Amino acid sequence: MEIFNRKSKNILLPLNLEKGYDYLLPIHISDLQEGSLVQVPLRNKKEFGIVLSAAVDNLPEKKMKEVERVFDKLPTFSKQFLDFISWVSNYTVSKIGNVFKMSIPVKEVFEEAKQERFYGFAKSGIPQGFRMTNSRRSVIDLFETEGEGLYYTISELSQKTGASTQVVKEMEKAGCFDIKFEDIKPEIQNISYDKEFTLNESQDSAVKFICEEAKNGFSPILLDGVTGSGKTEVYFKVIDEILSKNSENQTLIMLPEISLTGQFLKKFNKRFGCKPVLWHSSLTPSQRKKNWLAIAGGEAKVVVGTRSALFLPFHKLSLIIVDEEHDGSFKQEENVVYHGRDMAVVRAKFESIPIVLASATPSLETIANVQTGKFKEVKLHSRFGKAIMPDISLCDLRSDKPIKEEWGNSYLSPSSIKKIEDKLRRNEQIMLFLNRRGYAPLAICKDCGHKEKCPNCDVHLTAHGKENPMLKCHHCGYFSRIRNVCSECEAKDSFTLYGIGIERLAEEVANRYPTKKVAILSSDTLNTTKKLYETIEEIEKGNIDIIIGTQIFAKGHHFPNLTLVIVVDGDMGLTGADIRAGEKTFALLSQVSGRAGRGEKSGEVVIQTFQPENKVMQALLKNDREEFLNLEVSERKLLSMPPFGRLAAVILTSKDQGALDVFANQLAREIPRSSDSKYMILGPVDAPIAFIKGNHRKRFLIKTEKRLNIQQLIINWTSSLKIPNSIKLKIDIDPHNFM
Repeated sequence: MEIFNRKSKNILLPLNLEKGYDYLLPIHISDLQEGSLVQVPLRNKKEFGIVLSAAVDNLPEKKMKEVERVFDKLPTFSKQFLDFISWVSNYTVSKIGNVFKMSIPVKEVFEEAKQERFYGFAKSGIPQGFRMTNSRRSVIDLFETEGEGLYYTISELSQKTGASTQVVKEMEKAGCFDIKFEDIKPEIQNISYDKEFTLNESQDSAVKFICEEAKNGFSPILLDGVTGSGKTEVYFKVIDEILSKNSENQTLIMLPEISLTGQFLKKFNKRFGCKPVLWHSSLTPSQRKKNWLAIAGGEAKVVVGTRSALFLPFHKLSLIIVDEEHDGSFKQEENVVYHGRDMAVVRAKFESIPIVLASATPSLETIANVQTGKFKEVKLHSRFGKAIMPDISLCDLRSDKPIKEEWGNSYLSPSSIKKIEDKLRRNEQIMLFLNRRGYAPLAICKDCGHKEKCPNCDVHLTAHGKENPMLKCHHCGYFSRIRNVCSECEAKDSFTLYGIGIERLAEEVANRYPTKKVAILSSDTLNTTKKLYETIEEIEKGNIDIIIGTQIFAKGHHFPNLTLVIVVDGDMGLTGADIRAGEKTFALLSQVSGRAGRGEKSGEVVIQTFQPENKVMQALLKNDREEFLNLEVSERKLLSMPPFGRLAAVILTSKDQGALDVFANQLAREIPRSSDSKYMILGPVDAPIAFIKGNHRKRFLIKTEKRLNIQQLIINWTSSLKIPNSIKLKIDIDPHNFM
């Protein structure tokens, strides 16, 4: 065996590390390419890692451990992707090992490929004396119909025949099958576009514009279209154009929430004749492994995923679509804190590819980028086909007050009730929108006013259910039954439920319309993807009369017979310290309103509010997004707030409140002073929820000019003190959640 000079490489591990470690290459390997995946020893464990560069620490050979294994069958990460990982680490002030971990979130990809069992019909035929049932007969009929020599996996047999996997296993034991084994291989998507589908003139113009811009390599484009204008069809056609140019090209479609994928997948399947490869948190480990390998190996041509899909090692990523780009769900708040939309633009830049940001209510950040010429823009002004925008009206709850009924309080105004009954007479569907889970947000003692709070969080408990209600914390998951005796005044049976959640709204609907079929759409009732898809299918079929939903139902769904949307509490979200409160409320209510009148029937939207004069309500009433955005822009500019200035938050968390206060004050004394007012650091103050999941929290807010290096400012400041082990310091660049 030929012997080479020993080389060493810097290898990054998917751990909480700021840099890679140096390792020796095996004596029989002369070199390893940057981006190669390897296995290395670390203390008493084996870890996988990725080759970053030549060794950097100048350690003597005797102090270095050796690479144990090279995964030469796994793909090599590209330099562009490694540069992207490094950039994200620097921008978010996160340890690079944690960013790398997001690119391989399933260790099963390093396991040896397992063989899959395939079932073919036994050449000897059906065993003598084999008892036949309908399920067994359906399996045999499949082989007789489709011919000899075909083999299927157990899941394929079950899917094609309706027979359970248990039936297949029973038939295997009886000798009905020939069995063969093959390595599990990623499925290759066979994309075929629906050529018969025609775009309208506006959509066709948008496709041509985007495809022309795409020739320039990196090109961020805002696809700004009203709800129901056919934005999805536009970027489907763009995907078709991109994929047809090169058989290796891949596309990523990012959705803010997995709840949006049901109808989306149907639409995709109709257009492309196959399913996209999915990436989201609900996948099983085996599905994640299979899909990761298909993405990294290039077999997956179109990937639909949530924000985490952005960190997958695509073989040849050629286009990124960010659907509902304004949506707050693209912001990740834990571990590596990042905004999926913003990082998607950065990845597109590193890959030199186009990126399309689609929305009916674009974020102020995206609009500012359009106005400064950093992003291009194409608009769809009207709805697709015969659909028209819904009529929007405001219901002033100060004068049009809900009337108490014999069964209890009402939360629907008389005029709203009249509209509901009119639509029901026409057999049209109605949606009642209330962005509050549970039955009631408060359980209050009638004698002393005590409100039941979570012992682990500084929040009130939400009541779920009316009879013997369960009190739940939506932050930490704590729950308990309502007390018989008040812990403050010791009054017996004194608690009453105050306020409204969707369960209470559903109770009112049941009392008013007992014969009508109602669906409640919230994360409590639809806690699995299967339940969500089944409910949406029932609505599509017209089997549901009244839909009661939270924001899980606010966007992305298309129901042609839904002609009335009532926003029960339009004022939620308008108050508080969030600089984006107005923008978020406008976007949410615009998206909710967009569910009405998406078919040939015209739609109506009623927003119940105590503040009809509010700028958000007036903009919605007039359907005047531009006026609202101009007001928001002028206010943000005046205050130098994003996108015209920069914000970052430093959050300190500890179970020990005393230690937290001491360290927060020490850090405050180290705040660097700005002589030219280019930045200010405010705090420490209690976070809006100062106690959560058993931890106390303090917060600093950093506000700087647009071009100041806010990351370096924070690093220089926070590194001036050693952080005690009892305290966790979290940095949030460009914060979106001020709770």
